[in-house]
Amino acid sequence: GNSFSASLPERPRKSVRNGPGSTAITWTPSGASSAGASLAIFALLGMVAAVAWALWATGALNFRGGTPVSIAIIAAGVLLPGALAGAFMWLAFYSSRKGYDEAPKIDRDTDAA
Repeated sequence: GNSFSASLPERPRKSVRNGPGSTAITWTPSGASSAGASLAIFALLGMVAAVAWALWATGALNFRGGTPVSIAIIAAGVLLPGALAGAFMWLAFYSSRKGYDEAPKIDRDTDAA
């Protein structure tokens, strides 16, 4: 049912068992989409570098009196939350792939009294 899936290239597919008799098909991204993701990351890094340079060149950052300790604290305050967010995203995808996010299968015994 998804109109977007018609444009995806053919790739080997991996079957995952969710329960008795059910199979879910997962799509593996192709090299083209990996290249597109790499291009997007480099473009984003380039934009961040350009903005950082513009702020530095105009003196808008004004770190002239900053000590190495204050710069390290600011860098840690930016990098550590980003790393934590990335770790949580990785855990969300990992748990989804391993089937931990699936609803439990409850067998109700009809013969139980």
